[in-house]
Amino acid sequence: MIERVIAAIPSPYPIFLITNSPADYAHLDLPMLPDHYPGCGPLAGIHAGLLHSPMEWNFFLACDFPLLNTSTINEIVAAPRQAQIILPETPAGLQPLCALWSKTALPIVASALQNKELRVRAILAKLPFYKISLTDARALANLNTPQDLPTDFSNPGDDRSLR
Repeated sequence: MIERVIAAIPSPYPIFLITNSPADYAHLDLPMLPDHYPGCGPLAGIHAGLLHSPMEWNFFLACDFPLLNTSTINEIVAAPRQAQIILPETPAGLQPLCALWSKTALPIVASALQNKELRVRAILAKLPFYKISLTDARALANLNTPQDLPTDFSNPGDDRSLR
C-alpha cells in the first residue's frame, strides 16, 4: 500500500517518511524522521514533519489511500494558500492526512500534543483552514479495515494497480 501511495507523489517533490519503526521501511530507501511524541498517532507525525522541514508549506499524506493518483496530489498542491491548512473535502469529510500544512501551524500542533489532545481533526477547530473540492474525490477513499478495500484498484489515467 505504501509503495502505491509513494508512486503517486509527483517527482519534483522530496519525500520523507515519518515513522518510529524505520527497519520496517528500509526497503523503500527514503529519508526517515522519528516522532518527537512516539505513540501519539498521526498528529505526532505532522509535528515531526513541520519541525524538521525547512519549507513553509508541507504536504502530508497518510499511506491508506489505495486509489490516490498524481493528478489529485497536484490538485491539492496547486490550491491557493489562504489559511494554515489546505484540505480536500470528500463525501466522507475533510482529509487532514492528505493536505497542505503551513509551518506556522507548528505551535498549535505542539501545544495539542503536550496537552494530550491527539486527534488531528480537533486541530481543525484551532487553525484556519481552506477547503477544496477535488475533481476525483474517490481518489481519497480511505482504507482503515479490510472491508474498506476497494474492489477496483485502477485509477483513470493511472495504470498502477495493487493486483
